Amino acid sequence: MRAWVYRKDKADPQNIHIFEETVNDPAPGPGQVLLRVEKVSVCGTDESLFKGDLKKVPDGIIPGHEFYGEIVEIGGGVTGFQIGQHIAGESHYSIPETKDQGIIGLWGPEIRKGELAPPVHGAYAEYIAIPADCANVVPGEFISEHFWPSLFEAIGNDYFLIKHAREIASIRHLGIFGCGPHGLFAQVFARHFQVPKIAAFEIDPYRKKFASSLDIADQIFDPSVNLNDNVGQFTDGELFDTTIDMVGKQGQGFDACCKTTKDGGTILLFGLFSGDKFTIDGVSGNEIIFHMMKLSHSYDGKNLTVFGITGREGIWPELIDIVSREKTLQNQLMKPIHVMGTLDQLGEHTRHPKEGILKRAYHAFVSPASRRSS
Repeated sequence: MRAWVYRKDKADPQNIHIFEETVNDPAPGPGQVLLRVEKVSVCGTDESLFKGDLKKVPDGIIPGHEFYGEIVEIGGGVTGFQIGQHIAGESHYSIPETKDQGIIGLWGPEIRKGELAPPVHGAYAEYIAIPADCANVVPGEFISEHFWPSLFEAIGNDYFLIKHAREIASIRHLGIFGCGPHGLFAQVFARHFQVPKIAAFEIDPYRKKFASSLDIADQIFDPSVNLNDNVGQFTDGELFDTTIDMVGKQGQGFDACCKTTKDGGTILLFGLFSGDKFTIDGVSGNEIIFHMMKLSHSYDGKNLTVFGITGREGIWPELIDIVSREKTLQNQLMKPIHVMGTLDQLGEHTRHPKEGILKRAYHAFVSPASRRSS
């Protein structure tokens, strides 16, 4: 079959490490299902991988962990699935020997310190074999042909985030820092759950303009301009009940959250920080996120609660049900997505990126090499 393969120690003149190759068709092992890939979307993690920035990823992996496809074969011991069902995939998986998790299309779980299990190949290919535990049935009759169910893996993070935010405390004023895809998806779900007032913040002019054009948040601000005055006016002098840091990086978003969250308020961390150098009260910001830690933090005389949020634990059925049944929600979630064509074009678009693309999505390969029948 045709597939895009990551080559760790090889790069083209554009310093891109992804190459189209012909590889053996996968077969589903025990506990797995085999999907014919129909739609994929490209995570920001993969965008970094293509540039060779993720040294942990092994050579020869087929990336792609946001995918949607049809079951064409079922491995031994798998129950509850049928050939012909359509599946959206969870990217994280475990193996019996360890509590650590691997990520499909990136790396396997750590089985011993510094030693990873062989990875599960991803979806930038004609077929993908995944653990049945990662397979979530999507009722195709409710899905618009214009919606990419591969997005369930991505938007699940933001649904999970907003759900947690509403469970932690009552929210009147919500501030979301960062208007990348996850920031936009979080705005969509915050509005869906009827958060009364939503402000979003973005320093990049294109992203700020794009977010404003969606007309989801009540107001979009540049956080580098009159931050305190703008937030004071927006919240009638009360500051935000809850803020979300979608920025991460060197902590600039977290600092803005601290400034604009009221005494006794809550800050949710989602955007990953650059390495483990950024700490909050001596704890790595990324560790707070990955372990979903809760800590108290003092800032300028205020007592704030900081939560790390990651994952989609326990929300797949309700997420699929809500989005599948609401075409308006599907349309809103697709607005930040640029459908680029078929997987044939993934490499060309990676090597020669177009301006103004927030998040890419693709149909399956148009000219399959595989002769698999189903």
